[in-house]
Amino acid sequence: MKVNAGGVIPVIFASSILAFPQSLMQVQSMRDNRWVSGMLSAIHPAEPLYSVLFVAGIIFFCFFYVSIIFNPNEAADNMRKYGGFIPGIRPGKNTAEYMNKILTKITVVGGLYLSYCP
Repeated sequence: MKVNAGGVIPVIFASSILAFPQSLMQVQSMRDNRWVSGMLSAIHPAEPLYSVLFVAGIIFFCFFYVSIIFNPNEAADNMRKYGGFIPGIRPGKNTAEYMNKILTKITVVGGLYLSYCP
């Protein structure tokens, strides 16, 4: 298990989703509507809301991407088939639950690491 199992994929997904409202601002009818333009200007890269949504998007997509690429039940079965084990944890379902718990903690750290912008 890696700390940053998703790589930069969560950052790419989050930035792509946050770029969509900015592309809507290019449409003249959107700029003319005061309510829509006000909402879209609040999601400008210089605004604090953009930073909050960007960090939340990165953490969300970290969990989403890791849940797609890593199956703890399959990993626990493969460990059992090849004679591997985690000391103090019974093989099978208990190993999968333990791996899922550890993976959740690691993914939080990985998501926070990805969202850190110096």
